[in-house]
Amino acid sequence: MDLSIILPIKNESPNIEPLYHEITAVALNLSNTSYEILFIDDGSTDDSYKKISQIARSDHHVKVIGFRRGLGKAAALSEGFRQAHGELLITMDGDGQDDPKDMVHLLRKMEQEDLDLVSGWKIDRKDPWPRILWSRIFNIILRYIFNTDLHDMNCGMKAYRSSMAKELHLYGDLHRFIAVLAVCSGYSVAEVPVNHRPRRYGRSKYGISRIFVAPMDLITVLFLTHFLVRPLHLFGVLGSLSGAAGFALCSYLAAGWIAKWWHIGDRPLIFLGILLLILGVQLVSIGLVCEMTIRAASGPLHTKPALRPDLEEQDHDDGKGQV
Repeated sequence: MDLSIILPIKNESPNIEPLYHEITAVALNLSNTSYEILFIDDGSTDDSYKKISQIARSDHHVKVIGFRRGLGKAAALSEGFRQAHGELLITMDGDGQDDPKDMVHLLRKMEQEDLDLVSGWKIDRKDPWPRILWSRIFNIILRYIFNTDLHDMNCGMKAYRSSMAKELHLYGDLHRFIAVLAVCSGYSVAEVPVNHRPRRYGRSKYGISRIFVAPMDLITVLFLTHFLVRPLHLFGVLGSLSGAAGFALCSYLAAGWIAKWWHIGDRPLIFLGILLLILGVQLVSIGLVCEMTIRAASGPLHTKPALRPDLEEQDHDDGKGQV
């Protein structure tokens, strides 16, 4: 299999058949390319699953995977990556706003520059202005934090190398950070402008709740990409700052008490200083516990180093150990 096209679906019954015909027309024009279309139904409550099943019965290129209840887009993509057989993967949203013709541009960019991931960039986005504004702010924050040149992290239109996609561990809402996770993992990533179309049928799954959830997801990604193997660098710094602030407050109050400038028993600042000291100790302790947990999970500190392949082959040939 050369190409797998993965579409997460959630209550998109009117959009399924038109989108299927568009994708098939583009895939058939890709010369000497075998393909499959994977519809991942995320617990739809309309007749989306029924429509996909009818298409799958008449077209052997189509495969349908249905969740009994909604698990989210990240879970749908993960299942699609797991069951895909293609060497290259394409993902797009099932609402019909992504243009299947852009698959050609994504694959061409990937082939010409030998990339692991090519993400779409919706320059002229056809969405309500509050959603566009929030998306631009969010992308600016991501570019600054993760030092990347990508403009549209959350575009559903992406092309992947299969080996790269199967290494992704997506859960919750981490599908919005796929490009960031790929960049931080050392994969080669680029983007190309894509055509974004107005929604023809159905309602958007975007809600106001995403504004409040997104910062929590950002903190999760920041921790996973920067502090997963060195948690003390995060908790230790925060604990040190908290402890230093608490120590400074307590020292200031103690100096005034010794000089008989004031009484400290009834001053709220003394309680704040003590609280900051305790918080600092707790944060550093959490960092140490995380470090010890990681160390225990990864094995003893002093382990035999892995040799390069040429040295390993030489060891087998002459029977002598290498140090």
